[in-house]
Amino acid sequence: MAARPAHRSAPDCCPSFRLLRKASPSNACTSTVSSVERRKHYWNSRWGHLARLDILVYEDAGTWTVEAREGGADGKGRWFELPDEDTALDFVRDLVSASGFDGWREL
Repeated sequence: MAARPAHRSAPDCCPSFRLLRKASPSNACTSTVSSVERRKHYWNSRWGHLARLDILVYEDAGTWTVEAREGGADGKGRWFELPDEDTALDFVRDLVSASGFDGWREL
């Protein structure tokens, strides 16, 4: 079994990404509803919360968001906002290669 790589920051190839902060809870009410569509989902083909990595790509009204999640559905996620689809997919490729794992699959 390959050793898990150390925690890394975002790849240097995408200087235009913006790390999103976790939303704070609020009692504010909004009348608009936006639909965020999940476009792609990549998985490193490993089971278990210690080894599993997922990369999800979302699109919302022209804004592309990439989530890099460690530990499955209940794991920690890092969110990155990118300006367009090409940049988002380049960022995904960089995250996959930086992970050090083989066997990534698109779900």
